[in-house]
Amino acid sequence: PLISNLRQPAMRHRHWDELGQMVGDQSKTLNKLIASTNMKLGDLLKFDIHVQANSIDAITDRAVREASHEDTLRSLAATWGCLDFKISYYKHTDVPLL
Repeated sequence: PLISNLRQPAMRHRHWDELGQMVGDQSKTLNKLIASTNMKLGDLLKFDIHVQANSIDAITDRAVREASHEDTLRSLAATWGCLDFKISYYKHTDVPLL
């Protein structure tokens, strides 16, 4: 599950940065590896990420939830973004009505 979690498309740079903070002194090396396009499983295992499996699960779960929220927000913006609301006022008062 650890490797499949790390392969989540929902993982953004901020999540990888958080993962980099977990490895401490090696975070710069990990960040360079993540930025490269040829990251391999063996490279990740050098950082003993399997020791932090629970924390990594939490990061990847949050990444998936955030991606779901982003999708929902995009859908809401597409649905409601083009609507114009007309405001009128209630019987000669300054109480607005939609």
